[in-house]
Order: sequence, then structure tokens, then C-alpha cells
Amino acid sequence: LQKKILSIESNLFFIKHTAKEILDISLEVNEVSNYSMKIESSDTLKIEIYRKVPINLGFLLGKLSHLELVAMEIFKLFNGVKYFVLEFNDTISSDEVPMVEKIIQDSFDMEKSINLTKPKIKRKEIKIDCFTSKSYATMQIKTSNQRGLMAYVAHYFDKLGIDIASAVITTRKHRVNDFFLIEKNGNFCSNKEKILEELVEK
Repeated sequence: LQKKILSIESNLFFIKHTAKEILDISLEVNEVSNYSMKIESSDTLKIEIYRKVPINLGFLLGKLSHLELVAMEIFKLFNGVKYFVLEFNDTISSDEVPMVEKIIQDSFDMEKSINLTKPKIKRKEIKIDCFTSKSYATMQIKTSNQRGLMAYVAHYFDKLGIDIASAVITTRKHRVNDFFLIEKNGNFCSNKEKILEELVEK
């Protein structure tokens, strides 16, 4: 397990979590066969998802877009597992937890789709770097906070088969700073202009 933990490529994962949290997360990863989830809704809603099988992230975020997403993290760990943390500014009642669980379960159906409103993003608010490293490119969006923004981006990435290796989303004073580390599988950099055309407000 120690070797597996040390094989995790994301430095940010080690910066963001304590040694105990890293161990707890890693023990959870070791038990994942397809996917597992944790939902906390005491103060604000927090969702943790561990998955080996693909997840329809655009659909998931779209179905939850009535809630204000304030932070999201994606980390590629080990055993083929990706770890997602979604934090919202809202909370839900205990009666609503089964509904959220059903949305998450439905999100593992890659055929599901949802109509989303295009966010308003200016060209200068998006930066794409395809030369970050041999394996990864980066994209950063700094714009006004808009419900459904992340859902729209994730849905479009799903359509193009773009794999987000890591993502950190933060919201402060009605502004969002979304940073994506994206695997160079041939779908991102070759579609750079197409992505900008899709995301930038005309």
C-alpha cells in the first residue's frame, strides 16, 4: 500500500490532505471494485466518489446544478481509481440523500445526457497550455461564478473524450478559478480551437 501511495502523481493530493486522510482514502481505494460513494450533508453537502469505471461527470454536475458548487477536486490515485470530491454551498435534508445517491448511480450510464445553459466566458478568461509536460496539458478558467458552469465544461469534455486527470475548482467573492490537468490522449490539444469556440461567449 505504501508503494501504491507513493506512486500517486499529483503533488497537490499530498499538499491538500493530512497523512491520516491520505491513508484513509487509500484504504478506501483498495476496496473499490467498480465505484463507491460517501455523502455528507450535516452543514453543507459534500460528495466523495471513488470510481474505476467511467463516470458521466457532465450529467452528474448538470443534475446537481441547482446547488452551488464551490469546490471540486479530481485526483488519479492507484489501482485505476479516480477520486472525486464535490463541495456545495448548500445542504440537503436526510430525505433528499437517496435522490442524490440515485443521481450518482445514474451518472455511471455514459449514454445519459442533459440540456445545459452555456456559461458566459470571455476569451481572456481561458488559458490553455499544451506544453505543461509530455503527458499533460492544462486549462484555467477565471470568470464570474455561474451555476452550471462546471457541468457545461465537463459535459463538453465528455463528448470529446477528454480525460481530466486532476481538477481544482475554487470560488471566492463571486469569482471562480477552475484549474484542470488534462491527459494528452490526442483529444484535447488537437481540439484546442474547437474547445475555445465552444466555451467562449460570442
